[in-house]
Amino acid sequence: GREGFCDVPPMPERPAEELLRQRELARVKRLVGAVRFLFEDLLQGVLQLLFLVSRWDHVSLFDRCQVGGSVAAGLTVSFLGPLLEHRKHAASSRQLLELQKWEEAGGAVVPKLQEILVAEGQKYVEVDGLRVFGDGVGQLTFDKPLRSQVGGSAQISYNGTVAKPGVELRGTVSFAPQKCFATCITQYILGFADEAGNPSQLQPLFDGQPGHNPRTITQQFVIAAPKQPGEYPVAFHFDMMYTMEDAMDNFRNRKVDPTRVVGYIIVRD
Repeated sequence: GREGFCDVPPMPERPAEELLRQRELARVKRLVGAVRFLFEDLLQGVLQLLFLVSRWDHVSLFDRCQVGGSVAAGLTVSFLGPLLEHRKHAASSRQLLELQKWEEAGGAVVPKLQEILVAEGQKYVEVDGLRVFGDGVGQLTFDKPLRSQVGGSAQISYNGTVAKPGVELRGTVSFAPQKCFATCITQYILGFADEAGNPSQLQPLFDGQPGHNPRTITQQFVIAAPKQPGEYPVAFHFDMMYTMEDAMDNFRNRKVDPTRVVGYIIVRD
C-alpha cells in the first residue's frame, strides 16, 4: 500500500551558476570593503580623533561636534558596505543550500518524470469502454513517489522515488503486450539500472502469446535500491524469444535503453 510521499521542496528561482557568481562577487566586495574600512577609513578616523583630542582646548564646541559627526558618519557608511555584501553572500549561500536540498530531493528529475507520464498518457486507448494501455509498459508507480509543488498545487510523479542506499522499494507496473503479432511468443521485462548503467534486478512481466486483444496487466515488484548515491533509470525490455531466460540474457547484455525508460530511482545517503 501507499507509504506516503517523497516531498520535493519548491524549486529555487535562480540557477546555480547565477547564485555562485553572485556569492563570489559578494565575497570579493566584502573583503575589499572590510580592508578599506579597517586600513583606510577607520585609521583615518582614529587619526582625526587623536588630532581633535590634542587640540581640544583650542577647538570650539561646534568644531568638535562637526569633526566627531563627520568621523562617525564616514565610519558608518564605510562599515555598511561590507555588511551589506556579507548579507548578500549569506543570502546566496542560503539559496544554494536550498538548491542542493531541491536536487537531493529529486527536483531535477521531476521534469523527466513528467515528460514520461505525458508520453505514456498519449498511448492509452479506449477498448470496450475501458481505458487501457495500447502497447508496452505503461504506468510505473512507486509506493512512495515524488510530490512537488507547482503553481500552488501538488504534482505527483508516481514513477519516481527517493531512497537510501540498499533499502527495499515496492511498487506496481502496468503493461499490455504487443498485438501486431498475436501468435508470436513475446516477453516484457522490467529492469532497474545498476551503478554501471546495466539492467539489474530483472522483473519478468509477460512471457507468452499475447493474442489479438491483450488486456492491461498490473504487477507488483519488490527490489533493493542501488548502493551508491545517484539517479538510476527504470526501463523495460521487449523481446520475441522462445524462452524468458533468452530474453533476460539479451536484456542483461546491453545498457538500459533511454527510449524505454519509464521512471527513476534517486538514491541519497
